[in-house]
Amino acid sequence: MSHDIIIDLTSERVQRNSYEYYTQPRATWRDNPDIYVQSWGLVVKNLCQRIHDEGEVDPEALVHVLRGNKPVFRPMSLTLWVNPPDRRPDNLKRPNRPKEAS
Repeated sequence: MSHDIIIDLTSERVQRNSYEYYTQPRATWRDNPDIYVQSWGLVVKNLCQRIHDEGEVDPEALVHVLRGNKPVFRPMSLTLWVNPPDRRPDNLKRPNRPKEAS
């Protein structure tokens, strides 16, 4: 039986200097609060990559992302967070061109 993964999204106050601060997004794994990602950008995807690299969780476990008590994303498996499918239409995909020898 797979165990669901719950990720909490919060914002942390970061001091720039003694006068200024800004808030930065933070994603924390509820089962192990020591594993978190705090940065600009893809915090949930980066946290899912760290959880996947730990190897303790079933890759097909559902990931629930919450801000407070409200869901932010639909539940998806851990492998879909780590390796999302390419959903671009074929005409927008880059062709795989072999690199020319110089």
